[in-house]
Amino acid sequence: MDLAFDDMAVIERYLSGFYPGTWPRFAQTLEDEVSRLSSHPYIGALYKPDSDYRWIMAEDYLVFYKVSETEKAVYVHRILHGARDIQQYLNS
Repeated sequence: MDLAFDDMAVIERYLSGFYPGTWPRFAQTLEDEVSRLSSHPYIGALYKPDSDYRWIMAEDYLVFYKVSETEKAVYVHRILHGARDIQQYLNS
């Protein structure tokens, strides 16, 4: 989850350069989307058929996460803009 926190810091710096309400609005959207995963962890599509990653959208950003059946938990791994080279970032 450290990478997801790093991603959020980058997104916050970027969005804060726009209208002052942009980051708080996006942060609320992100929180709303991610919180849905607690009750519906499989709502997101598999990134690739042979991948453990699932993803959901939060505006222009893709939230990549994994579901742990044994722990009954969801782990957010990355939050990336949809225009990025996703494969490059998921390998890190």
